[in-house]
Amino acid sequence: MWPDGVYFDGVFSVSSSCGFLPIAPLPTLPPSPFDESVGVLLSQLPVHLCVDDSYKGNSKGILGCPSAIVHAIANLPNLVDAIVPAYSPRTIATLFRSYAFLASAYLLETAYATQTPEGKYGKARRILPKQIAQPLHRVAKALGQAPWLDYHYAYGLCNYAIKDEQKGLDYNNLDMVCRFAGTQDEVGFMMVHVNINENGAQLIAGIRDAIAAAEEDPQSLVPALAKVHAAATAINSVRRSMWKASKPERYNDFRAFIMGVKGNDAIFGDGVIYEGVDEYGNEPQQPRGQTGAQDDLIPTLDIFSGVTEYYPTNKLTEYLIDLRTYRPTSIKRFLEDLRERVRACSLAQAVRTHPSAAATMVGIVEEIFLFRNGHFQFVQRYIMANTQHGSATGGTPITTWLPNQLEACLKLIDDLLRCDSLAMATSIVNAMAKSSSTEGIEDEESKAMVQAVMSAVPELSKEEASIVMRNALETANRARVLQSQVDAMVASNHIDSALIYRLNDGRLDETSHYHLKSRSTTAAAA
Repeated sequence: MWPDGVYFDGVFSVSSSCGFLPIAPLPTLPPSPFDESVGVLLSQLPVHLCVDDSYKGNSKGILGCPSAIVHAIANLPNLVDAIVPAYSPRTIATLFRSYAFLASAYLLETAYATQTPEGKYGKARRILPKQIAQPLHRVAKALGQAPWLDYHYAYGLCNYAIKDEQKGLDYNNLDMVCRFAGTQDEVGFMMVHVNINENGAQLIAGIRDAIAAAEEDPQSLVPALAKVHAAATAINSVRRSMWKASKPERYNDFRAFIMGVKGNDAIFGDGVIYEGVDEYGNEPQQPRGQTGAQDDLIPTLDIFSGVTEYYPTNKLTEYLIDLRTYRPTSIKRFLEDLRERVRACSLAQAVRTHPSAAATMVGIVEEIFLFRNGHFQFVQRYIMANTQHGSATGGTPITTWLPNQLEACLKLIDDLLRCDSLAMATSIVNAMAKSSSTEGIEDEESKAMVQAVMSAVPELSKEEASIVMRNALETANRARVLQSQVDAMVASNHIDSALIYRLNDGRLDETSHYHLKSRSTTAAAA
């Protein structure tokens, strides 16, 4: 299933070797003749050209000098006719990254320069000069992308360079090719995203094995799900490194430059005019901005686990689906095919027929929840604590966007706990509902639960019944805590970041004793 090369577009190859990362880092400079103008301009662009921890005495780049970008762009030659059909997809992608950076720098420089101390952004420029607009439109068209700074080709996954090939994709070993602020906080922020995607290859391998098992070899399903769970756990582990990689109070140093047009009327009004682009007829355009919500790992897990079937029908879900159109064509095809394969092989039914498979899938869905819960903590600490701008870079409302998806995870967890192969889950939930304890139930009750499991599922051994009971019990405990957090978010209209922070016991991430033990080993043992 899915042999390498099926989802290849010349830049990305969705596979068990690359995951969702490009097949190799893109060139750091655009090709000739672009290197002598566009390349030089990009090297001079960042607010800070040389940064130390004190942020004092550093030399300023073009974006650090108000309106200097206007003069720089005015002297930029229009090289649209130098973009030839013979260019490879990687060359086209390098040009897209280059011109997308220049477009956002030019248009959003005023929003950055005039932001208030409270983090309220100023107005952006609304007319993109033709020497940027026309080349950007041409390369965007070739890639099948909107002509705007995106997550995959421009700001994120195609914007890294490896310092030491022997040290891999740890964020400390990555550099950011194009920058706005030029700070280590900006570099750390985006390179963690690349680092997280290092686990995409293992994720795809596990998903491929799980679907094959559901189709042909049910005995292999639990080990395959354990592989997916291990990848999801690793993804969360790397995500937590964001707190060290990038200081929350420095996020506004570069956030203004990555805002999109759609959903950000306060900055862009009714849109951006692409000067000289006949296709648009001088009409304003409203592309969405780059955002981590355009990453592919969690959407892939959503489809695989069945979380997508629990998405609420509302405007927030519409935003989510719209964001997914801003992806490379190869990745969009993969996600579409994955959705069909999961349904065709009846994966959800296969998972629910074996207690260890169901318990492992619960662990996978909880990792999805923890990722979104951790992401929401990022929103609270990086954005809500530092800005009055109520829209995310992708144009979604920052205070309601993630809680909308958290509920979907909890509903799926609840359904998995109640499936036939985990028949004792209802008894456990009822027992916990009667108890004020969050530490678990007494030993005698635990023994009774094990007997109940063995009665409900006679083929289980006592050891396996104990594992299944313990997993479901821990998950039931955790689900109650997670639900209380979501309820509090709703009750506070999702705007009281201090409240949510307290719900996490003042932690910068979720590491409480409620956190589930790894099921990758227990499921395999079962």
